[in-house]
This record gives sequence, structure tokens and C-alpha cells, in this order.
Amino acid sequence: MQLVLVICLIASVLTTGSAQQWTTSIANRACYSVSVNPLSRNVVYVGNVSRTLFRSNDGGTTFEELLVGSGGGPSLITTLVVHPRDTAVVFAGGIAFAGLDRSSDGGQTWTNVLIDPIGARFEVVSSSAIAINPAYPDTMYVMRNNPAYLYRSINAGLTWDSAGAIAGLPSQGRIRALTIAPDRTNVLLAGGRSAYVRRSTDMGKTWAVVINDSGTNDAEIARFVWSPSTPGKVYAVAIIQNTSSGGLHVSTDWGQSWETMRFRDTSLYALEVQATPSGDEIFVGGNLLELYDGSIKGDSIIYRTVNGGTNWQNLGSVPWAENETGNIVSNVWAFAVTYEGRYPEMLMATESGLYRSTFITEVSERSAVRTTQPPTLYAIDNQLVLDTWQGAQGAFRVDVTSLTGSTLYSIECASGQQRVPLPLLSTGCYIVRAIGTNESVSSVVMLGN
Repeated sequence: MQLVLVICLIASVLTTGSAQQWTTSIANRACYSVSVNPLSRNVVYVGNVSRTLFRSNDGGTTFEELLVGSGGGPSLITTLVVHPRDTAVVFAGGIAFAGLDRSSDGGQTWTNVLIDPIGARFEVVSSSAIAINPAYPDTMYVMRNNPAYLYRSINAGLTWDSAGAIAGLPSQGRIRALTIAPDRTNVLLAGGRSAYVRRSTDMGKTWAVVINDSGTNDAEIARFVWSPSTPGKVYAVAIIQNTSSGGLHVSTDWGQSWETMRFRDTSLYALEVQATPSGDEIFVGGNLLELYDGSIKGDSIIYRTVNGGTNWQNLGSVPWAENETGNIVSNVWAFAVTYEGRYPEMLMATESGLYRSTFITEVSERSAVRTTQPPTLYAIDNQLVLDTWQGAQGAFRVDVTSLTGSTLYSIECASGQQRVPLPLLSTGCYIVRAIGTNESVSSVVMLGN
């Protein structure tokens, strides 16, 4: 098995003063998605317009521009997902995309891996529309927006097969969000317009309606996030057009039943949850998509709770600015957690730019970036820190190559946790691959003096 990693309180709603809560990381460029390497959070990807992608190797301090395929056109990169183990593998898609594109070198080059066979419109409109099996990360699911077809890959997104459809949806019954329960991996949840939540217990072969608010068909689930601290608990945010069924919702029984948690009259799109010693810390961000008549709350709405929703802090103090279209649009599209040294920071993708904030609870970086898969590989200065898979026997080899595939050097290492010094290299990104007896770990790392 190949494994790749890219390293490079007083009132119900608390208000804040005039102190600046967010600083600009990408200015005057619309940002529709943000994704962070889950095993080394200094590598950040941000989706822009016209197939433009920003990548940072220093936690969002500086960025380089890349293209997803050929640039140009009206496309919005609203979908960006990094594979949780093969983290040099990145997926991109979105509005006005033809299916799903895949990179195996940290965004340098791209291949279209999922497309309609007869050339019909095929949009994977949200990062939330990709679900990865946490027990077997090479098994992935993608939900097409409309019609609501489910596709499955068992080889980390190289090839895909149709896995079925959500039947019984009206013509406007698009699906925007998909998720797999981390501890009951036969359970899939899907959400979208006119189908508030659909639930499958057979990996997408059949679906049951959990909630179908027939009088609120303009509500649309935008994202699911499972609680990292409570089994069976999952959060969802909903966007609205002309109803009052949006806001933040929660289920405590693996998605079988739901209740409104907060902000039902608000159109919410972005959601991030992290575990802290005192429970779930939740961030929500508002988005009106293309509705700006002032009748519904959503744009510029940003709230945070550090105690599971009992109290909320308003984080709406943002230096909103014009984007490349000359407009100031305060829609929030996504959150992601990165690190400045050992301290976490929250990144926020909006149509005014990418912002960062230190209004986030500090937790252990190493515990925060570990996953259910034992192998990890990350960089500290010019050393690789490799914690090999459980049960590994014997030696393994570490290869360092350029992003274009040229081998620079190899070294033999013993199993277990290792610190591998690397030769002096010019500053930049390199692919590092640790090859064991039965599997390997790879990473794109930022190295050099």
C-alpha cells in the first residue's frame, strides 16, 4: 500500500469589542475553499476562480499560484480535499467544473478522474461532497450535485465506479454534503436541497429519509462534521433562500434524528469542529450564495463556541475588502486549522479573501494531527520525523525526490520512531517516501536552508 503525506462567557451569544479578530492572509482574491494537510498542517491549499489554486508551505503566511489543469473560464474551486494518508494526493472540483480532478504531487499537475461519459454537466460543488472511509482511506465516495449520483473509488481516487443514486428526489433535489460515520463506517449521511438528510446503512445502496421538511424545500445542508470527542454526534449547517430552516443542527445518534442547535433563521455554510480538553469547539460561518436582498441573515456572520454551544462569541470583526471583481462580498465558504509554529490558527475562506485568526483554543499539535492510521511523517527544520506503522518489522528505506520525480538521495532506517537528517538542499518542496516491507508513507515536505 502506498501512503502519501504533504508536509510543506455571561450571555447565550457573547459579543466582542472593536479588537481585530482576523488578519488578511490572501488579499483581494475570492477564496471558495481551503484545505490543510491533516498530518502536517503547514501545507495549505486555497481555491480561487478560473481554476486558480493557491498553495502555502508555511501555514498560510506566503502562497504560490498554481492551476488546476488549464486556467480560465468561470469555474470556482469550491471543492478541495487532501487524502488523509496519501497527502500528496489532492482533489479539486467545484462550480463549472467537469467532474473531479486529482493531483498526486501536491497540486503541481492534475488529471481528470471523474467525468460524465456523455459530456453532461458534472459538478462536485463542495469539499463536503467527498467522503473518505476512515478505516480504509483508499475507499472514497463522491456525490454528484444534480442528479444525486454516488460514485466510489477503492484506489485513492484513481478510478471510480457508480455506487448508486438517491432515489425519489425532485428535480431540484441536489445534494451538497456527504459524510461517513468515523466509528460506524457503514453509515453514510447525505444532505442537500429538498432532502434535508438522507441516511444509508449499506454504504449508499439504499437511502432513508431522516428529516424531510416539505414546507422548507429551499433549505440545503451545506456541511456535516462529526464530533471528535463524542461518538455518534454529528453537526450540520444549512443554507436558506427564503425560509427559516437554516442554522446549526445536531444529531447524537449517528444521524437518525436531529434537532436545531442555534441560528435557525441564519444561512450558514462553513463549519469546523475541533476537540479541546473541555469538549467541542465549533466555528460557523454564514453565506447567502447569490441572495443579497437583505431579507435573510448570513453574509458576515461568524460565531464560535468553546463549550459545545452553551455560549457563543461573535467573531464577525473582519477587514472585508474588494476581491478581483471589484466587489466586497462577505460570504464565508470554509474554515481550516493550520499552525504557526506550535500554535493553532483558524483559516477562513471568504469571497473577500483568506483570513486567519488566533481566536482558537490551543491543543497539542501532535495529538491534533494524528489520525487513526499509525504512520506519520513530518518535517522539523531539516529533519524528517517518521513514526512507522504499528507492528512494522525490520528496516525501511527513505527516498527523497523532486516534485518532478528526480531521485535526490536514499537512506536505510530502522523501524519505529526515527529522526532522519536530510542533506543540505535548496529551500523548497520535496517528495519524501518511506518504503517498508508491506506499505509505504509519502509526503511533500518543505525543506532546505
